[in-house]
Amino acid sequence: LALTRAIHVLAHSSQHSGDSTLKTKVQEPNTFDSSDLKKLHKFLVQCKLNFQDCPKAFQTDCTKVTFTQSYPKGMALAWFEPDLLNPNDYLDHPL
Repeated sequence: LALTRAIHVLAHSSQHSGDSTLKTKVQEPNTFDSSDLKKLHKFLVQCKLNFQDCPKAFQTDCTKVTFTQSYPKGMALAWFEPDLLNPNDYLDHPL
């Protein structure tokens, strides 16, 4: 209840501040290494929040994919490597 009130007060005060340069700060996604598949959903939600926060930066699927592919590590990154290293050779290594 206290958190709800604090969020409401913050939202109300920011509407009346007159500063149009204020911008939200969305946390960048945590790296994803595929060791815990339960973290995949959280990773994708974090990516989606970034896309929504900066729609001009993520106007195309290509920019979204590039952003998303920059966060995996370990086995998850290895899965994307053929596409990253040979982007024109995707028929031999489909995702």
